[in-house]
Amino acid sequence: EAVQLAYALGTDRCWLDRFMPDKSVASMRNGVVSSRAFLCLLTPGYASSPYCQQELAWAIRNKKPIVSLYPAGVAVGEVLASLPETVDDGEGGTVSVRARVQAIDAIMIDAKDKAYFDVALTKIHQRVGTFREALPTPRAGPPTPAAAGKERELLPVRRVDTLELLAFP
Repeated sequence: EAVQLAYALGTDRCWLDRFMPDKSVASMRNGVVSSRAFLCLLTPGYASSPYCQQELAWAIRNKKPIVSLYPAGVAVGEVLASLPETVDDGEGGTVSVRARVQAIDAIMIDAKDKAYFDVALTKIHQRVGTFREALPTPRAGPPTPAAAGKERELLPVRRVDTLELLAFP
């Protein structure tokens, strides 16, 4: 789902770690901190991934709006229950992650069914549109030709293991 999601949102505006030369922790943190919204894909390996936990903690610490997704067939309740209560934020503190993610109405995404996949994309865009009012800082520079006349444009996605970040203007 992560790869198909990146392609659906546009690889020129979102990216996965496999497409990027710099996969360092500093690059991950920069991706989170500079993001306008954070998209996480809740999979069975999500809760046990230290990279996913760290990125989630950075997103929460930096007050990023979070959109959570889960692949069809995944027991999302089990994934959420297996998240740690708190995570070290790497900045000398801890962040409550389980309660924060459990409070989000997760979106099911099914890359094998185009209709469901399209519904998930619409929901992502709707939620990010809702976040737009809370994020008044405009994107630097003129819009790309593909985005001309559109209310919002998706910017980079950062993927590490099972976690994606979306930056929105």
